[in-house]
Amino acid sequence: MLHIYLSNRPEQKKLGAAGLRVPGYEIASAKQRRRDVGDNEEGILWVRGDSSTPLYWNRPDRSAETIREAGWI
Repeated sequence: MLHIYLSNRPEQKKLGAAGLRVPGYEIASAKQRRRDVGDNEEGILWVRGDSSTPLYWNRPDRSAETIREAGWI
């Protein structure tokens, strides 16, 4: 990702939280196979938005490893 997609605000800070979604980005927390996680369950943060890369230059292996269907990273 080439931009800030989560941001804290002083009036809304919460201990242990990464912040709020920045407008223009989508955020999801899921398992590796794209299954949503439940409360108090660990997962992977998935992000997509206008500043996400479409691919790694000359690295199709890295692109396949990092970039998921529908532009999720």
